[in-house]
Amino acid sequence: MRLRRFLDPLPPPLRPEEVMPLFWRIRAGDQGARTEAIERNLRLVVQVLNRFLETRSVAQGDLDDLFQAGCLGLMQAVDGFQPERAVRFSSYAVPFILGEIRRAFRRLVAPDLPRSLWQRRGRLLQVREELAQKLGREPTLGEIAAAAGVSSPEVAEGLEQLQPAARLEGADQTVWERSEDRITLEQLMAGLSAGDRLLFRLRFLEGRSQSEVAWRLHVSQPQVSRRERQLLAQLRREAW
Repeated sequence: MRLRRFLDPLPPPLRPEEVMPLFWRIRAGDQGARTEAIERNLRLVVQVLNRFLETRSVAQGDLDDLFQAGCLGLMQAVDGFQPERAVRFSSYAVPFILGEIRRAFRRLVAPDLPRSLWQRRGRLLQVREELAQKLGREPTLGEIAAAAGVSSPEVAEGLEQLQPAARLEGADQTVWERSEDRITLEQLMAGLSAGDRLLFRLRFLEGRSQSEVAWRLHVSQPQVSRRERQLLAQLRREAW
């Protein structure tokens, strides 16, 4: 296994009964719990990266960059995970990890893409990460904009650029984990309206709150909640 050197120094993964109590501690603002959640899920990054490498040729020297990108995705997932939701953390985290690995891979194979796109998005992600640690919660678009010195629409646009092909979460496993079909969200979402696609992206790829999505779509929070449930039911039916 090309990634064995990453596995050797890693701590053991969380036991199933440890996961939710740890994330409730994170919800309460325990930064030590956040660090533990990241460190003890690093093996998931290795697992996702190993699956990614099954269909791609990557130089040995580039593996560190891809692993670090996956770790960034893991941190985003840890910060956005909501323990009250009936979904496994690993299922929630895979799209974030895979998305960052894909972005890093695109930078390796297409270095001529405008650097301004990568730099702007990287800066916004850094600001969001710093604010999340400081506030103990996911920052709003307005808070990120104020800290970064840009407008809220610029933040929204920057964080939507170069989004990954994420995978649909099922009750117990992601569609990404089903090797017999590997249905991507792009295929499943092809028939959705632009508004529904944006709602899904903000809620499940960026982990935005329903209130933030409601503000962005100019609707009420209950409308977002109701439409979210309808979309999940529809996409799961089509996936399965």
